[in-house]
Amino acid sequence: MKRLLVEGFQVRPTHAIIALTVAVCFMLLGTLLLNNVGNLAERTESSMATYEDGKLTFETKDGRNVVVAREDPCKRRGPRPANKCLLFFENGDDVVVTYDSENPSRTWLGPTPGGLTAVTILWSGIALAIFAALWLVFTSRWYRRLTSSSIAQRFLDDNETTN
Repeated sequence: MKRLLVEGFQVRPTHAIIALTVAVCFMLLGTLLLNNVGNLAERTESSMATYEDGKLTFETKDGRNVVVAREDPCKRRGPRPANKCLLFFENGDDVVVTYDSENPSRTWLGPTPGGLTAVTILWSGIALAIFAALWLVFTSRWYRRLTSSSIAQRFLDDNETTN
């Protein structure tokens, strides 16, 4: 009986089952994170804010005035990996700020945070599940019996004689 070896590591169906379990955990975690991002996206609102002395001041749609300290004076950053600041805030600058309507002091510039992480975890779980399922099929006893049986040999012989 042939044993599948990958650089001294014996590949077994139990490893595929473990990989499938990890894949399911990744998919569940990605789904939960994506749900949280979706809930945040539903609560997200935008407003025009004014930058003064390291603080953003804006009015929510409810009419509350909110002042949030902006620790990073950078208004626009360059591409990664350098991520250098291309433009700094100046006093009196107006900027569109996005905030959580339940907690207006939680602000950010740009899209809803956390979405890329959630999607990456979800799709890595899906890819791992596909890989593990194929791994399980091709290392199972059923597959070995099917490929080594006389039925498979007869099928191969019939194909060779017809060609």
